[in-house]
Amino acid sequence: MQIKKISYFFATFIVVFSFIILGNFVNAEGVGIKITPTKIDELVEPGQTFTSYLKITNQSDASKKMYPFLRDFSADGESGSVKFYTPGVESGSFLASWIKINNDGFDFAPREEKSIPFTIKVPKNTGPGGYYGAILFGPKPSEININSEDKGAGMSIVNQVSCLILFQVKGDVDENARVKEFITNKERYNIPFEVEFLTKIENLGNVHIKPQGSIEIKNWLGKEVASIVFNDAGANVMPKTNRKMAHMWKDEMGFGRYKATLGLTYGTSPRDGGRGMHTLYSEKYFWIIPLKIVSYVLGTFFVLLVLFVLFIKIYKNKAIKKAMKRAGVSYGGKKVKSSGAGQFSLAMFMVFIILFFILIGLYFLLFA
Repeated sequence: MQIKKISYFFATFIVVFSFIILGNFVNAEGVGIKITPTKIDELVEPGQTFTSYLKITNQSDASKKMYPFLRDFSADGESGSVKFYTPGVESGSFLASWIKINNDGFDFAPREEKSIPFTIKVPKNTGPGGYYGAILFGPKPSEININSEDKGAGMSIVNQVSCLILFQVKGDVDENARVKEFITNKERYNIPFEVEFLTKIENLGNVHIKPQGSIEIKNWLGKEVASIVFNDAGANVMPKTNRKMAHMWKDEMGFGRYKATLGLTYGTSPRDGGRGMHTLYSEKYFWIIPLKIVSYVLGTFFVLLVLFVLFIKIYKNKAIKKAMKRAGVSYGGKKVKSSGAGQFSLAMFMVFIILFFILIGLYFLLFA
């Protein structure tokens, strides 16, 4: 009995490992099937019948027979991925059961494209909110006998493509969202810089939303220096979930404290049967500190400070010598003499030091 359990464990491990390796290979090679469109997003009424078609293309050089598979789906994590499941498995999502499509299978010649019609009948008693389903196309998976002794070692991998269907049924829907997080990947940046804005939107309502707008960036003087389009791809945030979105701003030069303002809108306008548009707002401050420039400025300031102190000391000594000369008093046991050549040499030395640091700074700024 113990040996049988160990054998079963190793068989399961080999299957899982093979699935990972083969899954990576399939992703690298591509499925050889194309579906258009990949997403249908519609505002519908209870009792409405929606009719459309999908374009399915066999991109391989071999003949294939492909079948449609109806699934419900929901968000899988915060990255925008989805998970499919059999219709009726989870409560609250019924759209797959509304879809009517020929499921006998379709024969495709190499490189052939076909238009496959389908209809979606929304029941009359459907309440307002979001409903989600999908049509998947691909070969039929091989059957597995789950009652066999080695049922744990069985597996079936097929290549399928999907069209996601998102319906919002008109009515008094609950559209409610908030910005849960709006941050940058760092607090301080050197130059050149790449600022990544990370935004997490939480959908508290019962219908998917599509937050869109911009990120406005202003410098420490209040001047707008950049504007980033937010969610230009039109990604959705599913009900009762969080969605993370990333946007990038990069440039060669910048300095000081910057303010990023996030301004978004979402919702359905009243003329389309919705409750109107809503807004989301958030702010984030960050710093851009060019270390080369700052180091050069601080170094130059230090040198100028040292030269200024030295100049004050020389000027003070000169004033003392001048006063003592007028009084006929010796300075340090020696007779005071005026030395114009020494003062000129000192001035030239100070000018040389200043020019040297300016040239060093220009080199680091332009070439280093």
